Amino acid sequence: MHRRVFLHGFSASGTFVNRFAALHPDPVRAVAAGGINALPILPFATLRATPLPYPVGVGDFEAIVGTPFDLAAYQRVSQYLYMGYLDRNDTLPYGDAWNDAERALIGRLLGEEMMPTRWERVRALLAEAQLPVQVVTYNGVAHRILPEMWDDIVAFFEANDGEAHTNISPHQYRFVPYRRIEKTLSSQGCPCEGHRPRHLPRRGASGQAQPGPPSHLRVRTRRPRGR
Repeated sequence: MHRRVFLHGFSASGTFVNRFAALHPDPVRAVAAGGINALPILPFATLRATPLPYPVGVGDFEAIVGTPFDLAAYQRVSQYLYMGYLDRNDTLPYGDAWNDAERALIGRLLGEEMMPTRWERVRALLAEAQLPVQVVTYNGVAHRILPEMWDDIVAFFEANDGEAHTNISPHQYRFVPYRRIEKTLSSQGCPCEGHRPRHLPRRGASGQAQPGPPSHLRVRTRRPRGR
């Protein structure tokens, strides 16, 4: 068994393992993090003479953690960062992920558009820093992990079981251009305003819910035995 750990996460857990490697690099051998909003932590204190606070960067790392950022240890962590080209699941607009100052900083330095603008900017910055990081974009993929992507993650961990960083040849999906869907759900006959499936309860003039779904659509529950 390897004396250091291998971490994988996707979406929020991808952000977690990416930041964990920055906070605690010594016990980590390799990290695979996907669906991370094109915002992995940047191991820089500044960018374009602008301080990068945690978790955008490590400018105030020591003030928060109590110890300086260990760049030497971080450079020993191999990373596989991946995004789907069609992924538009961006946390940047939301206040529970970023405050106004962080949001403005990210938009100005890295780009408000997650894919492909911000992702390509981050890729270039990590390449310039010559870190042991492989940045991968999966064509035709949104915010999800497909079976071939799992194979790539396993292959990356196996390739980096030693101490040297090794890139892999990831699976290539067919390119699908991103197109924003402008039509409202109601125009598609979906359960939004003016289009409610018959089995969903409606409220009458009194505000009371009217009869629910037909019996063949109802979920039957059983009381656990012995209770």
